[in-house]
Amino acid sequence: MEKGTLVRWIKKPGEDIVVGEELYEIETEKAIVPIEATRPGRLLKVLVAPGDTVDVGTVLAVAADPGESVSEAQLEAAVRPSPTGDHSNEKRTDSVALPLSQSVTPGAVKARKPLAAPKVRALAQELGIDLSRVSGSGEDGAILLEDVRRAASAVNASSKREALSPIARSTIAALERAVKSPQFTQGILVDATNIQRARSASAGKLAYTDFFLDAVVRAAKAVPQILARVDHGEMVYSDSIDISIATTTEAGLLIPVLRNAGMLSIQSRALEWHCLVEDARAGKLGPDQGSGGILALSNLGTRGVDYGTPLLPYGHAAIVFVGALAMRPMVVDEKVEARLSVHVAITFDHRVADGVMASRFTTALHEALLSPNS
Repeated sequence: MEKGTLVRWIKKPGEDIVVGEELYEIETEKAIVPIEATRPGRLLKVLVAPGDTVDVGTVLAVAADPGESVSEAQLEAAVRPSPTGDHSNEKRTDSVALPLSQSVTPGAVKARKPLAAPKVRALAQELGIDLSRVSGSGEDGAILLEDVRRAASAVNASSKREALSPIARSTIAALERAVKSPQFTQGILVDATNIQRARSASAGKLAYTDFFLDAVVRAAKAVPQILARVDHGEMVYSDSIDISIATTTEAGLLIPVLRNAGMLSIQSRALEWHCLVEDARAGKLGPDQGSGGILALSNLGTRGVDYGTPLLPYGHAAIVFVGALAMRPMVVDEKVEARLSVHVAITFDHRVADGVMASRFTTALHEALLSPNS
């Protein structure tokens, strides 16, 4: 991370700061992340406004210790460092800096983020409109839905350029790294009759994705050798089944990670991953929740996709792609019947799994789907 966009200040100047309270939110390459206070005090002055994009290490605000009295001169001195850089005779105040400091170029890059509600941003993304080029007619210059529609109707049919968001840049970089890994795909057609029965028996407490996720966990337990990744010439094995779940958000595609999925029951796992997806869509993923999965699950069946060949996410051993549940002809007891079924495709890192190991995992996944837990 080299830059970040300050989304909003949660604390206001003059307010006390308690350790653990959220101070502000930043948009990184992975998500919108709330930053918590690590020391108590009082926020004195904000130096970076919401919407500004700044270098990592930039001072965002100035704060005082609890009960500390700070004069205007001292505050100005904290905001404006002395030319010599010598602050030994000045009363110290704390500064709040953008985290993850590294090789910072001095100064801030002012790139005001357009003021627009989430539904306005969603419409702009759908219509391919760059909000930075739209004049808002709302209060304080806020961009309204009609502003986006007006801009869309005025767009020329010719090609245009649009800046990538931090999350989009991160996703593209990960895909470019991933295609360098040798990978192959195996596919199966699964009779989903028993999954449908198990879901009905849950009285609405479990979704189809819960059973697909449970099958991935059970297959990983049956073939634990799949839980590995190549790192600097070594095969590193994991004893934790950490599953990345492909999630569409307003900011783009994210793959939040459900940690230790193998330690949870299907019911507990359902609650955990639903909360994880909600946090991803709300931009509240923690630093350890946005990456590091060993297996991945992508369910595009809910969007009407019958079959697909998934691209392996960078650093993962395998990704399971689930298509649409539909009635299809299948042979049952030597008779052709219309059965609820689903296409499943699994892409493997060929460095981790050869064809035989992969087929063992695919077979274990198939068996788990035919005999679902409930």
